[in-house]
Amino acid sequence: MQSLDLMLELGLAKLALIALVALVVIGPERLPRVARTAGMLLGRAQRCLNEIRDEVNREIELKELQQVKTEFEQSARCVDQTLHASLREALMTSSAQRMPAPARRRNWHIRRKAPPLWRKRMTVRHRAYVQSGAARMMRHRPALRRRRIHFF
Repeated sequence: MQSLDLMLELGLAKLALIALVALVVIGPERLPRVARTAGMLLGRAQRCLNEIRDEVNREIELKELQQVKTEFEQSARCVDQTLHASLREALMTSSAQRMPAPARRRNWHIRRKAPPLWRKRMTVRHRAYVQSGAARMMRHRPALRRRRIHFF
């Protein structure tokens, strides 16, 4: 309605003049039916204009979103490429540093032949559990001097 008012600039005096001309031209019998029809047509026109405006706004927003999406994808691709390039570079430098020298290889074979620590611990008699001082004394006390302790 505002867009029609702005385009036609209808004031109260102009509307009264149009109503008077319509009353004279159409007549009092047909005027209510014509007014209803004109109102329905005006309502349809407003709905069509609103739908068109909404669709145009959606298209504009869609284009803006697509533009933002393409910018985001481009920046993501750029970041991905720089990340892959730096990763490749780091792998190349670390692989060059990781190449073992012949002496290192020889030491690796020696280390490979050495028994693992868990095997050493099994063969060497380490204490498997910790005893209290009293328990150690009881263990090493001669058999004759051992007393049987009865609690009951």
